Amino acid sequence: MNYLEHRRATLEDIEAGTRAALRLAREMSLKSIAFPMLGTGVVGFPVKPVARGMLRVMREPEFEDLDITICVHWQGGIEDVREVFVPEAAA
Repeated sequence: MNYLEHRRATLEDIEAGTRAALRLAREMSLKSIAFPMLGTGVVGFPVKPVARGMLRVMREPEFEDLDITICVHWQGGIEDVREVFVPEAAA
């Protein structure tokens, strides 16, 4: 949610937020970072599109040396995330 502009977040916002957090991690010289599935709670986005967008950002060359962990807070979301992040495991 963008409370300042009184609008719901978009998938582009989630990707931008993911990128900004990863860049901050790099600036802080962190080696690893953990993420929840942004936007899948209160905002209500479906897990798979969010996972695809976050994965696109995480695969950008500037973040290839970061150890990134995805946190899923409910059982149903785990399978959706696994299908996106590890498609061969879902087959």
